[in-house]
Amino acid sequence: MEPAGITFLLGLLVLWAQLPGAPGQDDGGKEGECPAGEVKAVPPSRVYCLSDRSCPGAEKCCSREHLRACLLPATAKPGVCPRKPASPDFAPCPSRCEDDRTCPGDEKCCFTGCGLGCVSPYKEKPEECPAVPTAQPKGPCLDACLDDSECPGDEKCCDTGCGHRCQAPHSVRPGLCPAPARKDEAEDCSLLCSQDSECPAGEKCCLLSCGRACVPPVVQGPA
Repeated sequence: MEPAGITFLLGLLVLWAQLPGAPGQDDGGKEGECPAGEVKAVPPSRVYCLSDRSCPGAEKCCSREHLRACLLPATAKPGVCPRKPASPDFAPCPSRCEDDRTCPGDEKCCFTGCGLGCVSPYKEKPEECPAVPTAQPKGPCLDACLDDSECPGDEKCCDTGCGHRCQAPHSVRPGLCPAPARKDEAEDCSLLCSQDSECPAGEKCCLLSCGRACVPPVVQGPA
């Protein structure tokens, strides 16, 4: 075979090796995600690629405007970005970060309501929200908070059945509920409470023979 023909075949083999695999096949994709936005701190090592296999080391083949280039994957820091409502203003929103790598310490690059910025990750507060009331409140459903980070102290952003608002967390009081007695035909089967926090001090919300009510707990003696 002529040298020119051999060179052509070798070129086809190299190109075939760089083409992404068919759907359902292993395309040699590398771990990590392509960085968001324009990356200035990590310039592309190549101006063009076809798949992750075309890139050296841990670099991935990422879209950049009208081309694909080899870039180091974005390093996402642990934690979740706090939710922020979008600003109602139509003014342009400059972004002060591009991904987590451009933020100091444990901060993450998150949506701030108007562009991206470095903020501390959201941490859900301990304890649990009170039970969602069965009766729906009247009026429009409003979200007075989006997550626990918007609530003061130990309060949590809880579902009210019609939106969300900051509430004291549900806590189980010490003691045991008394054993339900046999149902009395004349007994009221109303749900007078749903959790201990709705009861006066020293009482628990307990299941009766029919319904729930606040009652003094049973105190267990030493075994």
